[in-house]
Amino acid sequence: MKPIKLTILILVSLLPVYLAASVTASKSNVKIVRNTPTTIFERYHVSDDTAVGTPDVCTQATSTLGTFSTTTGIALGTVPRSISVNLTGTNPHSGNANESIRVPYSVMKKAEQIGVSSFLYSRNFNFIGATCIPPNGTSVDVSIKMTGSSSVALHVSRIQLYFNNRRADIAANKNQKLPLNVDLKLYGKGFLKGYWEVDGRILSRVYKQINHGNNITLRVPKVPGLPTYEIGTHRVRFVITSPEPSISLPQAIYFVKEQPSIVSANIKLIKPKNGDVLDGDAWEFAWSPILKTDTYLIEFYKKGEKKPVFSALSKSPAYTIPNYATKKIFYAKTTYSWKVTGYNSFSNQIGVSEIRDFELK
Repeated sequence: MKPIKLTILILVSLLPVYLAASVTASKSNVKIVRNTPTTIFERYHVSDDTAVGTPDVCTQATSTLGTFSTTTGIALGTVPRSISVNLTGTNPHSGNANESIRVPYSVMKKAEQIGVSSFLYSRNFNFIGATCIPPNGTSVDVSIKMTGSSSVALHVSRIQLYFNNRRADIAANKNQKLPLNVDLKLYGKGFLKGYWEVDGRILSRVYKQINHGNNITLRVPKVPGLPTYEIGTHRVRFVITSPEPSISLPQAIYFVKEQPSIVSANIKLIKPKNGDVLDGDAWEFAWSPILKTDTYLIEFYKKGEKKPVFSALSKSPAYTIPNYATKKIFYAKTTYSWKVTGYNSFSNQIGVSEIRDFELK
């Protein structure tokens, strides 16, 4: 009997193993102060469901809308802003994106009218790519709970820097003492940490316990004080290290000038003419340019006084006083004087104008 040869084929199907697409938020649960508009800083981490060992590549995930809603799905508001995340790396492909979520008063009011103290902020991400097999839209939720200020971790919602002229810029003489304030609007309780910074260097540190959210004002300490021994432009910030601010840090600018020196009156004032009466809100001042001038300093005084009521820096030979200054600093039926000083790129005074007067109607 002849032996029988049997050939058995074993077929092994190597099916791709897909990974689940996911989106996670750095803060999944957030407490905010009731009836207080708040900004929440979120960071999203997005990864696709690319199959291991396949050419499937998703290169981007996009969310076109953020929504506020109750946990039962009742709409409270929307944020019509798109967020795109570039996906890179090996399988799975992933990426990150940041968002500053502004929770408006209207959303909180609707939630309270419905009778809930917690609600969700949600985003749905869709995936795209030349060889991408798009997964189903992947969503992420941030749970937001409204509570009293004492139950919320310390949060900074507003920072304003200003000198004694109530502005964030000023001119000062060399070695002049120069006060600077910062107004902070705080919510919650915690430890405030930060420092005063001048031209990138730490001037002094601040540590303060905040027991109840409120408005506070801090001032640059008299010792060491702002340095005014170096001629030129200087930039100051109040940098907050804790809690991590969700808003940008503003800066104040001060210009240190030399003490008045004997310089010929070689800057010719053009307008307004001496003794002119000004009316309306837009007051434009102009003068003739002089060579090698980098910055012009224009100063305004009440007639007969030595301390300026308002000053500004200009790179061009003209300046228009902003509306807020015309309404809050200058007064009708009052005579003012003005002059212009020119400085070169080394902050040396190289020109000065005569002094002219004008009157406000």
